[in-house]
Amino acid sequence: MSTPKSLKDYNLLRLFVESGKNKIERKIANNTYAKINDNENKIDILYHGNLIIEMYLDRVILHDAGYRTFTTKERLNWFLPLGVNLYQKNYNWYISNNWGMAPFIYQDGVIVYTDKHIENAAKDTSKEKSKLIKQVNQYCNDYMTELIAGNVPAPSNGDCWGCLFIDVETGKTVMGNDHLLSHIEEKYYVPSLLTRAVKIFPVSIIARSVIGNLWCANKQIDDCFKDIVFEQGKSSLKRYMLRELNIA
Repeated sequence: MSTPKSLKDYNLLRLFVESGKNKIERKIANNTYAKINDNENKIDILYHGNLIIEMYLDRVILHDAGYRTFTTKERLNWFLPLGVNLYQKNYNWYISNNWGMAPFIYQDGVIVYTDKHIENAAKDTSKEKSKLIKQVNQYCNDYMTELIAGNVPAPSNGDCWGCLFIDVETGKTVMGNDHLLSHIEEKYYVPSLLTRAVKIFPVSIIARSVIGNLWCANKQIDDCFKDIVFEQGKSSLKRYMLRELNIA
């Protein structure tokens, strides 16, 4: 029962769960559990405690819990009917079936039936996402330019609250992502935004030390370190913002 193919059938999966000691919930893989929900005649799949799959006899409903990661995508694919595939292209997630149709755009709550029929797919927002990715890239580029020039002050309690207050369990902001969009528009380079980014997507010890010296000791960045700090800081910041905006 440990192979993905055995997880695509409701009856087989239910039998697997019921044959375990608990009878209701059973581990499938790392941080991944199947739990029978007889109240709604379904089996819930939990990844890191988050609901990612609702499996019924005739369909599965997909969720990402706000984490569109490689592993989440892998887990979702385990439970899709044979011939249906969830994949990523240009920061977007798509669902394809073997009917020869154009791929459907994934969104949280999309429904895939055992006959490969797909409902509740998202509208095509690829142009909007492409535009936003370019804006994020430019913002991160400008942020690091201003940081190296000494124009971004040290983090403080006066920073944007959306960048300061983070859910300790999920690591995500508790105030949604609208504040990030306003930062891009207003060209507001929030110090706490970078500290949050490098915590989630770490930079090298050298880059972290140079940024610390810049903020704590008001020391200018030596020319030999500028490229390192710029590239690593920009990469970390960009990855974090794209994640928070549910693009990557």
